[in-house]
Amino acid sequence: MQEKLFEALKKIEFTAADLDIRNLVDIRNVVIDTSLPQDEKILSLINQFENPYCFRYRGIRVQVSFANNNVSLGYLFKQYILSKLRLELESLF
Repeated sequence: MQEKLFEALKKIEFTAADLDIRNLVDIRNVVIDTSLPQDEKILSLINQFENPYCFRYRGIRVQVSFANNNVSLGYLFKQYILSKLRLELESLF
């Protein structure tokens, strides 16, 4: 069920009003009840966000999207850190 819901949310076209920062939920106001089962937590988050792919944080609009390439965020972050370390090491020599 949750997979179908997220697929439907990803297909939503945003209008200018949807992306107006004044109309977006501030993620700092979202509450996660850790005692709920996972499916209920997800539904609770969606109900609080209205759309979990578009929200704000401290006055900054955040719009989340994902590439369809099966590469995890963890892997990309690791590659980013390694590239920064390589540049740092190269600058020492």
